[in-house]
Amino acid sequence: MPPSRPAAEPAASGPAFLCAALLGAAAVALLHPATQAAIGRTRLGPVVFWGLPLLAGLLTAVLFRRRPPRGDGPDVPAWRPEGAALARLLPFCAAAFALDQGFLGLGHLLGWVTFTYGEQRLVSHPLLAAAWALPLCLLVGVACYERALRSGILVGAERRLGVLGAAALSLVTGVAIALPGILLGTSFPDPPYVAAALVAAACREAASCAIVLSGGGVLLAGLYRGWLFYFEGFLLNDLNALSFPMANYTSSEPRLYLVRAGMAVAAAAALALGGAWARRRPGRLRPARS
Repeated sequence: MPPSRPAAEPAASGPAFLCAALLGAAAVALLHPATQAAIGRTRLGPVVFWGLPLLAGLLTAVLFRRRPPRGDGPDVPAWRPEGAALARLLPFCAAAFALDQGFLGLGHLLGWVTFTYGEQRLVSHPLLAAAWALPLCLLVGVACYERALRSGILVGAERRLGVLGAAALSLVTGVAIALPGILLGTSFPDPPYVAAALVAAACREAASCAIVLSGGGVLLAGLYRGWLFYFEGFLLNDLNALSFPMANYTSSEPRLYLVRAGMAVAAAAALALGGAWARRRPGRLRPARS
């Protein structure tokens, strides 16, 4: 006789909590000076940028080999999004990205931001870099980052914590993964930059949760994440950040970072509203379980 769903809940939740704990521990370990010294300053950037998402993908492959038990619980992330929800959410993803990075345009108009050249090898061969980096970033966003945080942690923890609790756990884990890239860029990170970057990281995790729980699935959330991953890793990022792309921006105006935090909140709100609109449209199908 097959086990009832309540009996399967603890086993289904265990890998989710273990994955969150291991990813958080790896991020904290990278913040320790001894770990940084062992890796070396020149290799630290690539290890943080590629290593943490790849670790997330590896943990997902090991810990979530079995599908979670089926039941009548809330909607969960799916690899294949609903076609109708995908079409409805795409414009909101574009608007969210414009809001997320819109502080740069406003800062430029107000004279608060200065742009500088970044990695010269990327500047010299931008199309060549895009040819391999963009597809790889999109793949990492879908198959590693969002699959671990949403298809793994959110789905597994939902059976113990409920949707909101599981989304919060995946959000906290995602922010933990972002910490080394935020804090290790310079010896003395600018406090306004750090505060705004943490708010932006939390808002991006909330946006991803909104996408997958609204029918966009892990696929759309991963593509959105992968584009941000590519944009800040290879095109443009703050001079305080660990990533060193084609160009950087810097500012001594704390109000720029206040605007950045506010626009990150607006971006997450846009996707939350888009998700609510997509869920209320008639003819919506229940997402397939991963």
